Amino acid sequence: MRPLVISHGANAPIGSEGRFRLEHDWLGTNDPSGYLCLPKALALLGLATPSDQEKQLKQRRQVLLPARQALLEALGSANASALVPEGQVASMVAVELANCDPDITYKYFRNAGIQIPVIPLRPHRKQERCFLRLSWFNYNTISDLDYLIEICKGLPLIKAA
Repeated sequence: MRPLVISHGANAPIGSEGRFRLEHDWLGTNDPSGYLCLPKALALLGLATPSDQEKQLKQRRQVLLPARQALLEALGSANASALVPEGQVASMVAVELANCDPDITYKYFRNAGIQIPVIPLRPHRKQERCFLRLSWFNYNTISDLDYLIEICKGLPLIKAA
């Protein structure tokens, strides 16, 4: 059996591992450096151990839950709702907007200098429900959240018909 995608093993001299291993162990231009540097990257982020990861998740939840509540208040209860229970919040929260044009909403945030996904429930229909997904990681600051919440107060939502 020969692989469809060849790499350096195709012309290598056959040793004790045999031709099959030479040709199938490293296919094409697959670069393993991302996998090999993962332990160092996790250590750099302070996520080297499961207890480090749990500690950071807890810290993120302590920021995200009040931020989600402030976001919902800024958008108004008639326009927005939380999508998941508090116990399921980890590093991101999603808020549903009831009357939303995803294109207008995305441009509004982009013009304000905010990168936040605006995800339509049904991409083929305009003026319907969409979602804002707020991610929180080490590079975010509380002032980033405060700015987002302030900008959400002026979000142009479509009036319900």
